[in-house]
Amino acid sequence: MRKISGPLLIIIGILHTFYGLVGGWPVWVEIGRNGFFDTLGSAISRSTEIFWFTFAGPMYILFGQLCLWVEREFNRPVPLFIAIELSILSFISAVLDLITGFWLVLAVAINMIIVAKRVSKSALPSAQ
Repeated sequence: MRKISGPLLIIIGILHTFYGLVGGWPVWVEIGRNGFFDTLGSAISRSTEIFWFTFAGPMYILFGQLCLWVEREFNRPVPLFIAIELSILSFISAVLDLITGFWLVLAVAINMIIVAKRVSKSALPSAQ
């Protein structure tokens, strides 16, 4: 079993965070000038978009680390239900925003599904 789901999610998270910080630097400067407390408000603005974009990166890293731990600690793939839920969330997000990194997360989720199904099939007792 190749243990790539966790590391791939960590890489996506690092890239996401880096892009959010560097690409959104002018927005972060503006947020700093306006004060951080309740700066984003309720309106969807460029500030809100950059905040959530940047915040999602560490969440990918955290989830990637959890996947990596599961794969290493138990020598098993991420559970199938987690892979399916991640694929559903990623697909919905990617459809709602076509120019997004959720397509990458969806590819990782599909890989998780394939690996989980392969392992579950190989764990079935063979008929003799």
